[in-house]
Amino acid sequence: MIPFFSRHRVAVALTAIVLMFCVTVGVILFLLAPPPPVPRTNPHMIVVPAVVGTVYDSDQFVKEYPSIKLIVEYKFDDTIPANQVISQIPPAGRPMSAGDSMNITVSKGQQRVQVPEVRENEGIDDYTARAEAVGLVVKTVVVPDDRPMNTVISTSPAYPEEVDSGSIVLVMICQSVCPGLGEQTSPDLSRMTLEAARSQILGLGLAVGGITYQRDKYPAGTVLSQNPAAGTSIMPGNPVNLVVSSGPAG
Repeated sequence: MIPFFSRHRVAVALTAIVLMFCVTVGVILFLLAPPPPVPRTNPHMIVVPAVVGTVYDSDQFVKEYPSIKLIVEYKFDDTIPANQVISQIPPAGRPMSAGDSMNITVSKGQQRVQVPEVRENEGIDDYTARAEAVGLVVKTVVVPDDRPMNTVISTSPAYPEEVDSGSIVLVMICQSVCPGLGEQTSPDLSRMTLEAARSQILGLGLAVGGITYQRDKYPAGTVLSQNPAAGTSIMPGNPVNLVVSSGPAG
């Protein structure tokens, strides 16, 4: 008969052997097991590109991002040049599924408006209301005429010319008794931009006359010369003709 303590030692030894066997088998199985699969990037997911501030070109966009469905909205903007992207949804850097829509807003530049036509016997108040309704600023000049007081005689620029919203329109009117009209001095417009020259001419109560373009080394839109010349006396409402650069010869 095996003593009690001997049987206990045998049981402990057997237990230890079983545990070692289990650990050994576990280690072998772990070493022989295949590595876990590496997560794959979803081929149908893309990153939203950053387009705000870029010049929108539909053909180029389709070429670079063929899997994005683009929805374009255009709006006028007084500060952002035409065709430049103002905003986008979703924002750049976010994941999106191929074929999803992306909305962008593209600038149409500053709004152009048509100078209102002068109606027969129209008063200055009525004309001013119509001009301001389309975003123009009216500046009046008194000129000799025998029509009723405050009747609009003409404008500069005139209908149907289109100008930037916010531009000045010079409106010629006559009071019941025309006062003596003081002479103005033709300003020096040399090397100004056409828009700056136009604003200065109208601001002095003069009219913008003919504009002739010619090739020159100066950038397109630069005033090269004027008639009457700078410093010449000129009556209010009279035109100042301009010669403007169309850019260097190509």
